[in-house]
Amino acid sequence: MKRIWSFLTIFSILLLQGSSTGYGYESVLVKADDNQEVLQSKNVSGKSAETDIWSFLQKNKIYNVDDYAKWLEKNIQYQKVDENTDWASWQMTLNRRYGDCKNISALNAKVLEALNYQPILIGYKNASEGHIFTVFMKNGRLNVFDNTNYHQTRAKTIDQIGLFLYEQYNIETVFEVTLNPMTYKLLYTRAMLAKISKNGNNI
Repeated sequence: MKRIWSFLTIFSILLLQGSSTGYGYESVLVKADDNQEVLQSKNVSGKSAETDIWSFLQKNKIYNVDDYAKWLEKNIQYQKVDENTDWASWQMTLNRRYGDCKNISALNAKVLEALNYQPILIGYKNASEGHIFTVFMKNGRLNVFDNTNYHQTRAKTIDQIGLFLYEQYNIETVFEVTLNPMTYKLLYTRAMLAKISKNGNNI
């Protein structure tokens, strides 16, 4: 997956409309308030601190999203990874301290789950490139981990994210990725997003 620098720049200043477009994908989002941002306690034996997510968070004093965002930026590097078989392995990314967008997204999702959020991996592609990033709901808005960069947006629905991608990139599809087992769920085609945009639901 190619790292998209323009995507990071635009997303960091993204101001989306607050109204829901209501095309059926809001149901996959679950709100998590700040007081839900609690490190879960797990008793896991036989695993090193580096490969057990809860031990890792406690060791690095990561108790909330902001703590993790600071740690991630300092400790994980974006680097192209050629292999396609291990991209869901957050342990490998954590141990080697680098990965591409698919590797880092898997790590980000694992940490967010431990912090009591319900992350979603969103991908998009066009004829020449693709990208995957992690989104989650916090205080009624979608936040984004895009590789090692953390962004807070005003988006409330996946529809709004899809429309943003449609208007900024020549995308073919937007899809959701589920890990273990690996599955892909098509969310939007270009034609679907063009229809939504034409109906006046521009972001």
